[in-house]
Amino acid sequence: ALRANGTVFTWGFNGYGQLGDGFTTARPTPATVSGLSGAVSIAAGDNHTCAVLATGAARCWGQNSNGQLGNGTGVGSVVPVAVPGLSGVTQISASGGGDNGVSGHVCVRLGNGKVGCWGRNGSGQLGNGTTVDSPTPVPVPFLEGATAVSAGGAHSCALALRIANSQTTVHRQRHAGGEARGRQHQRKRHLRDFLGISVTSQRRAATRV
Repeated sequence: ALRANGTVFTWGFNGYGQLGDGFTTARPTPATVSGLSGAVSIAAGDNHTCAVLATGAARCWGQNSNGQLGNGTGVGSVVPVAVPGLSGVTQISASGGGDNGVSGHVCVRLGNGKVGCWGRNGSGQLGNGTTVDSPTPVPVPFLEGATAVSAGGAHSCALALRIANSQTTVHRQRHAGGEARGRQHQRKRHLRDFLGISVTSQRRAATRV
């Protein structure tokens, strides 16, 4: 929960330190996220959590086995750590499971309309043309003027303005013969007047008009 004064409270399962209170003990009641102030938005993933600060910086904490904390390591953290190389962040989205429930990834939207992602990438959900995990933010090419971004289980979506139109770009998981293939597919469709987008861990996407 985000308070008006920029502090954050979390509760529940804490096996990976995703509550950010400096411990790995589950909390049945809200606990303050350690050392975090000036937060303007938060996003809870599977076993990791992230926040955007008023300065435009990003902080993440919890599990980091696939680099989902974005700090260039594979080491988890029970307190918030900075995501280096990011500035002007206006929105953040942290995914749940995906890829058979293995960890997750994070995507951000910047003030200049660009999108960046990091973490798990087994199905191309980082959108950078590879299926290689990244412990640091990588830009999503070809997206300009993004107005919303959402990270799903094994895919990500964004609303990106193109001149007078909008396009929805979906990086999705594709199955063939029951086995997931790591190819990135983009499905684009011209859309008008959409305000937001949301994806789930079950490979679905929804838009808000």
